[in-house]
Amino acid sequence: LIYSGEQELSYYGTITPLSVARYYLAAASVGDYALFGGGQTSGSRSAVVDAYNTSLTRSTPTALSTARRQLAACSVGNYGLFGGGYVSAASAVVNAYNTSLTRSTPTALSVARYELAACSVGDYGLFGGGFTTSRSAVVDAYNTSLTRSIPTALSTARDQLAACSVGNY
Repeated sequence: LIYSGEQELSYYGTITPLSVARYYLAAASVGDYALFGGGQTSGSRSAVVDAYNTSLTRSTPTALSTARRQLAACSVGNYGLFGGGYVSAASAVVNAYNTSLTRSTPTALSVARYELAACSVGDYGLFGGGFTTSRSAVVDAYNTSLTRSIPTALSTARDQLAACSVGNY
């Protein structure tokens, strides 16, 4: 379904599927692209990133620097961020894709973790919670320059959570 901008949804049809079937992946948007990255295939973790433009044409930019599943993603400024995940243990790696789909690797998360959540609020992309050897309450914030800071922790350590933003929250 596609939102047409006038309070209605329309069915667009079937688009090109992801280049690799996978689950436990994450998604973010940047510029004119929706990005789907990482995940688990039937046999292994994936580093593949698929990008769909506004015409719903799929391209495959540079892969994530590390194949991982159960990661989180969000957008901040001109970047789509993919952070954390599970490799053979928890990962702290963050990959950033700009509006040209060029990948960079900003400062890692302060604590390696998977099953975390991410969202954007104002000029920050937030990664919170997750699991390493126990549940985490840590929150990492990335600004539009991809500088990491560590705001106040979650009130309770948790994993397998969800996140969204509304207004300035």
